[in-house]
Amino acid sequence: MDLSHPNSDAVTLNLSRSLVATSSFPATIDAAMFMISYEHVAVGGFHASSMHVV
Repeated sequence: MDLSHPNSDAVTLNLSRSLVATSSFPATIDAAMFMISYEHVAVGGFHASSMHVV
């Protein structure tokens, strides 16, 4: 992902929504933890914080 691209936040948000939509499946827990860690680095924790609430 090119984080310098203007739409990078939108892409990250869409990924977050996808994880939330499938969060009822245990396998997504590891993916969610990975995304939280990745997003914390990529966007300063903004999306990671909102995902942590979920």
